[in-house]
Amino acid sequence: INEKGMLGFGFDFDVDNYLVTTPVYSWQRTFGYTILFDYFGEMGFMKTDTARIKFEHGGKHWMFQLWKGNYSFGLINGAEIGIYNKKSPLALKYDCASDEEMLDMSMEVFYNDELLIERDETRHWWLCGLRFGVPVPPEDLVFKGTIEFEDEEMMKKFIDSAAEYSDEMTISAEGNTVEYIWK
Repeated sequence: INEKGMLGFGFDFDVDNYLVTTPVYSWQRTFGYTILFDYFGEMGFMKTDTARIKFEHGGKHWMFQLWKGNYSFGLINGAEIGIYNKKSPLALKYDCASDEEMLDMSMEVFYNDELLIERDETRHWWLCGLRFGVPVPPEDLVFKGTIEFEDEEMMKKFIDSAAEYSDEMTISAEGNTVEYIWK
């Protein structure tokens, strides 16, 4: 497996679980992240909520971005978490986390207490799970996930920054692993 996605498209399909997923070395990784991607997506085919958790660590400006909602003109529901960083706070574009910066992450997405999506813990920079189905408003999805940080300092900075979302996100930690529940 080359971890680049089916036919070089940048996504894989998990036949056993009927999920669209992201491989580690998809072509999207080359472009990094800019907020323009979200704007264009919302204009055309996505209805998502997003949380951008930003902090400085190790000489870089980090952003962990979470999305949940429906994609592809409402035909697909799901969630994503991406890890990005940049050296300058003035740079408009973030780089995707390198192989050395990837973290172990997992996710579950629920609708009315029904588990729609489950991604086992895997080392990644952009963990994604998308499932075809009736459109669900983003606010009706619950996105539960874990992130295992390499060090306690980075984990604490993530938790402190995520406090901005305390009205809609519950965060707990055990060791260097954070669990979040985003309603």
